[in-house]
Amino acid sequence: MAPAKKKYRYSLLAAFCTLLISASLADASSITDALRKAPIGDLIKAQSLAGSNVETVCALQPYQDRLLADNDVAKGLNARLNAEAFSADEGHFTFVIVRNGDMELEQIKRSVQLDIFGSHQLPAEVMLPGQFVQAQCADGQSAAIIKILFRGRTYVVFGSLRQ
Repeated sequence: MAPAKKKYRYSLLAAFCTLLISASLADASSITDALRKAPIGDLIKAQSLAGSNVETVCALQPYQDRLLADNDVAKGLNARLNAEAFSADEGHFTFVIVRNGDMELEQIKRSVQLDIFGSHQLPAEVMLPGQFVQAQCADGQSAAIIKILFRGRTYVVFGSLRQ
């Protein structure tokens, strides 16, 4: 009877460890890791990074502490960013993620391995898929990111997929 108990305890321990590892991968910080690991040229749906319950995703450039759009979503998010005293800097870009009505900020440290292109900066020689449109904000269903390599630096380009 004792060997069966040990086997049962081991199974519970293994299941618990698996659950802990899965939970840690689902952390918001895993967005940075997932973007770093994604192959160049991949089109990544934001829901695969942040979860299926994402309502809206916006990208803030370095030094950008508010959204530039003049619509209700941007106005609401800007009010929330202001209320949280959000401050952007040169060393980070930020994804604003709205899920279940709550706003989350995912700040990502800029580096040679991961940076962001602003929509006004995209060089003509960089080709994007036809169904992808650069945007500052997109709804959760269509929000997407493309990872590109340009002049020895890896960038993400944020936008939406045309339906």
